[in-house]
Amino acid sequence: MKTTRNILLGLTTAALTAGMVFAGSHTTPEGQAVAARHAHMDLYQFNLGILGNMAKGAVDFDEAVAMGAAKDLAALANMSQASYWIPGTSSTDIEGSRGPPPLQIWKTQSRNPWPSPKRQTPWQKPLALWTV
Repeated sequence: MKTTRNILLGLTTAALTAGMVFAGSHTTPEGQAVAARHAHMDLYQFNLGILGNMAKGAVDFDEAVAMGAAKDLAALANMSQASYWIPGTSSTDIEGSRGPPPLQIWKTQSRNPWPSPKRQTPWQKPLALWTV
């Protein structure tokens, strides 16, 4: 019961924070889009934290709480995020953004992130994972 109350308190806090962010300094459409993205990710973090703590054994497993967090994650995943990603909201457009410039992540990797067609993947040769 206490865990359910904490979940509701967390969701209420996230919703109120998102509302204050919208009503506060983010009066432009771009600012609102960025604030909406942050609120959405905060809700992901909250619900994944519940499941992660149960998986690590930091809190006792509670099926009802786990199902509630899983359903919330499914609802978040199915929400349309089209209005979150409007022009003028990329990491290069937002002052103080911690994100890399678009597509720069691929240029900084030391190797090609895409597997070579010649490379065997685990499902092509499953016994290779078990040989010593």
